[in-house]
Amino acid sequence: MSKINLIPEVRQQKLRAMQINRMVTSMAVVLGAITVAIILGLAGYAGVVTAQKNSIDGQITKVQDSLDTMKDLEATVSNLENGLNNIKSIIAGNKDWNQLLGLFEKYTPSDIQITSFSVDGGAVSLSLKGKTVESIDRFIASFSTAKNDKEENYFTNVIVNGYSKKDTGEVTFEAKFNLNEAAIW
Repeated sequence: MSKINLIPEVRQQKLRAMQINRMVTSMAVVLGAITVAIILGLAGYAGVVTAQKNSIDGQITKVQDSLDTMKDLEATVSNLENGLNNIKSIIAGNKDWNQLLGLFEKYTPSDIQITSFSVDGGAVSLSLKGKTVESIDRFIASFSTAKNDKEENYFTNVIVNGYSKKDTGEVTFEAKFNLNEAAIW
C-alpha cells in the first residue's frame, strides 16, 4: 500500500506552524500565570512579615514602657533603703526602728507614697507623692492626730511645704515634723 498525500505540502507546513504556535502560546500563558502567582505569593508573604514586624515592635514598646515604670520603682526602693541606712547610722541605741516605720505605714494615707525620708536627731523629713491635692490634707490630719494609748502625739510640729501638681492631678510635696520619742518608745 502506498501513501497518498491528499493535503498539499504548503498546507501541511501551515498546520504544523499553527500547532507549534498554539503550543508555544499555551506554554507562554502557563509560564505567565505561574510567574504572576509567584509574584502575588511573595507580595502576600511580604505583607504578613511586615504585619508581624509591626506587632513585635508594638510589644517591644509596651515592654520598654513597663521597664520605665520599674526604674521609678527601683529608685523609690533605693531611696527607702538609703533612708533606713541613715536612720541606723544617725541614731544609736536600743530603739525599735521597725516600730517607727510601722507608724509611718499606719498613718500614711493609702493614696500617698513615701519616696524618701531622712532623720536628723528627732527631726524627720519626708518626700511624698499623692494622687490629688486632697492627699496633702489627709496626710496633715493623719500625722497631726496620731496618738498612742496614753493620748500622746507620736509626731509634733507637722509642716508640709514645697508641693507641686502635675497635669495628671498627682502631687509631690515635702513634710517635716518632730518625733515624740517618749510616745513612740
